[in-house]
Amino acid sequence: MTTAREAVPPIVPETPAWRITYAEIAALAQVRRPVPTTWSRRHPDFPAPVDHMDGRPLFDGRAIVDWLTSTGRGNTDARRLRAELALHTLAAWRTPDLPASVLVGALTALICLRQQLDAPVSCQDWAGLLAQAADLDPEDQFLLSELRAVPGGQDDHTGDSTGHEGFTGPTGTMGSALATLADELIEAAYTPAEAFDWVLEARRRLGSHDPAADEPTPAVVRALAALAGVEDLDEESVLATPYARSGDLLAALHALAPEGSGHTYLACDPDPARVRLVRRRMLVRGVYEFQLDVTEGDELAASVDVWGDPHLLVCVLPYEAAEVRDPVAVLDRIQGLTDYLGTGSTAVVLGPADVLVGPLPRHDEADRLRRSFLRPGLLKAAIGLPEGVLPYRPGYRSAVWVLSRTEQEERTGLVLLADLSARPLTEPVLDALAEDIAIWRASGWRGDRRHEPRHAVVVPAKDLDDRPGTPFSPQHRPHESRYTRGVIERRPASAAWSDA
Repeated sequence: MTTAREAVPPIVPETPAWRITYAEIAALAQVRRPVPTTWSRRHPDFPAPVDHMDGRPLFDGRAIVDWLTSTGRGNTDARRLRAELALHTLAAWRTPDLPASVLVGALTALICLRQQLDAPVSCQDWAGLLAQAADLDPEDQFLLSELRAVPGGQDDHTGDSTGHEGFTGPTGTMGSALATLADELIEAAYTPAEAFDWVLEARRRLGSHDPAADEPTPAVVRALAALAGVEDLDEESVLATPYARSGDLLAALHALAPEGSGHTYLACDPDPARVRLVRRRMLVRGVYEFQLDVTEGDELAASVDVWGDPHLLVCVLPYEAAEVRDPVAVLDRIQGLTDYLGTGSTAVVLGPADVLVGPLPRHDEADRLRRSFLRPGLLKAAIGLPEGVLPYRPGYRSAVWVLSRTEQEERTGLVLLADLSARPLTEPVLDALAEDIAIWRASGWRGDRRHEPRHAVVVPAKDLDDRPGTPFSPQHRPHESRYTRGVIERRPASAAWSDA
């Protein structure tokens, strides 16, 4: 008799790829490392090891997922457990002929193809999928090359001519097996967009670091999108993200936009592979070509000429090491971005803290250029952040500028300054900062006496302009913070083991 598990098509190259250690079980279940060991001792029904490697027990990952699902243990949502296991085993697919970048590209292309076709991609042969991809993407703008890059992907045949033993799916090709995996992930997710993001989250496990090397942490990305105030934009506004990288910011802005807002999304990036990735990422979110323009290069000019000036611009400036960083070049780049802002438009820019908020040599070119953002009232807020905003650049300190172009009669001559450099970037801190900026924006950049900023102070811009070289950071604690104190949650020692 065939069991339910045996009836599931194989979605990984070899059975050993399903074997996981105690540490990997802990990561899968989102618990502390000792918890799975405790489970194995306390619960007789915990799956037994199927093998050992270097003295470490190895467990059947599928049996572990079944146990976690049936018992409800761990902190991972049941619908995501099998998807997490599939993502974990993706590392077994990597070979010299199928590097991580090709694997991530093919899998995201298949997820996008399924979303576009609104039908499973594992129910037909690979040649048929390629034909449909060619019909859907005749100019090869977003997914056809990624599918053709799969080894043996040009033909549909039994076995794999590239010599990858074990890479067999329902129709006998590596591409078909990847199609099965794409369907598996989409079925586990709520939407193709969520499955797409899961694959991007897993790219670090696969060793595909290039797209993620200079991107902020997910919490900071969400905070930048929240600072921008996308929820308050009029319908059919234009949103732009220069230096889009893999599209984290663009996706976060779309997630915060009200449903049916009809916004147009513009982006650019100098890397053609990332441009194609961003197109796929927005397509799976239902943002189609009449609302999307992602171009190759450093400039938005071509898109702006077609769609008009953006109402909201959010970006992370490209990382540069301190040894080669030119403060004037950084500020010139920001000034170029403000050229896209019409009256009432806003820009949120993350860049190096030493240039944006740190002290500068008095009266030198960088100091004069930075203070030039104060006189026309462009700079509305400057926020210093701690290290760790860019995970791959642990020593890099960054800061955020909020800029907005206002009519002369509406300029208040005030700037909001915040320094979070000594605070951990926890969700409560970032949420409080986003609320401070939202109130600051809603008040017309004047402030609201009913809502004192919790992590910022409001100062006259003239005070900064009159003191050349002075840092753009508060010189005293926010008034509100003198009367508030963070609550430290104390947990009993046994709480750490409560999952056991």
